[in-house]
Amino acid sequence: MGYPATKVEGLYRNPMDEVSRFLNSKHKDKYKVYNLCSESRRQYCESNFENRVENKYRFNDHNPPPFKIIEEFCADVSSWLNDDEERIVAVHCKAGKGRTGTMICCYLLYKMYEMLLKDIDGDLEGIDAQKAMKEYDEARTEDKKGVTIPSQRRYITYFSQYLRNHLYSIRQLSLVNSTYKYEKIIYHLKAIRFNAIPNCGKVTQAGGAFVPQIAVKRVSESSPDQFIGIVEKFPDSNVKRTDCGVYLTFNKEILVHDDVLIEVVNKTSFGKEKLFHFWFNTFFVGQETCAVSDRFNSSIEEERNGISTPKRTFTDPHNKHKCSACECDSTEKYPFLDIPLSELDRAYKDIQHKIYPAYFKVRLFLEKCNTNSSDHQPDRASAAQIEEVTDDTATASDLSDD
Repeated sequence: MGYPATKVEGLYRNPMDEVSRFLNSKHKDKYKVYNLCSESRRQYCESNFENRVENKYRFNDHNPPPFKIIEEFCADVSSWLNDDEERIVAVHCKAGKGRTGTMICCYLLYKMYEMLLKDIDGDLEGIDAQKAMKEYDEARTEDKKGVTIPSQRRYITYFSQYLRNHLYSIRQLSLVNSTYKYEKIIYHLKAIRFNAIPNCGKVTQAGGAFVPQIAVKRVSESSPDQFIGIVEKFPDSNVKRTDCGVYLTFNKEILVHDDVLIEVVNKTSFGKEKLFHFWFNTFFVGQETCAVSDRFNSSIEEERNGISTPKRTFTDPHNKHKCSACECDSTEKYPFLDIPLSELDRAYKDIQHKIYPAYFKVRLFLEKCNTNSSDHQPDRASAAQIEEVTDDTATASDLSDD
């Protein structure tokens, strides 16, 4: 559900008094409310719901949850509901769509996982992220666009992969406790490549060249609404521009682990313009994900165009040949993670390809570290450094965030 609001906000969201009255009259002593909002102004007096509010699974708007809290949330909900068949839960964020949908979809996957734990012959493919998202889309929205942000959809897919692999290891080893467990895996981020240059629509520095700045962040473990990380500005010596796009190498050692946010900003003569960002989790590097289904992409394109258009086939020029800049670079020997256009937050809305060609993707070159020691942490930046990149008004296009 949407946020239970008061005062003026209560006129266009769920009024707090009505939500409270409904739950306390229809489900007295049988309900539990989960508030997913990390924003301090969206915390309220828990006595409105007879102190039946759970706040420990909060995360930021328009972002996926820290992966480690997903299973904790699902187990908490399952434990509450399984104790009494009359019990219910009410899950909300601000609009009751993105964050709420992400966690509800994960819970649907978790329920299937619990069923398959009891059925040794059950098909593991039943833990299906696309099916869970489709079920939520149809139940929650009229336009069937529930969870739309690619990074949130990616994390739902991560969770389905995690549950399937966990269940598979249990069956293979005939053990109650699987040896497949989530763990911190640390990578050294060596370089980033864009396989095409975005058409940013502004006169940029250096005679029209693309001048990227990269922010690499992760959520603070002590505060879910705070980021720690670094901002990297690339001198010309670290930027290779070729027919294959732009290739960036870092001056410093950047270690990443768990949930990682990459933000890309273009430096222009007028300031900075946000381009796109995306989340990934290092535990799942090497596993394929599909954050946005073909069905979802097609429905958006048809709606925007007003007609059903035939699908066009695009080719990636980087697949046709190798340029010397990429071929000779030492980072080519490292594993890489590709994020296509359809899975880039914000950029995925460019269905007319005014800014990004259809084959656009980002490739991260990653070297796995030999140790998972907690001593390895990403470089920290001051709050001013982080805000320098993140607080600019988006000007790359009229593509607004969800």
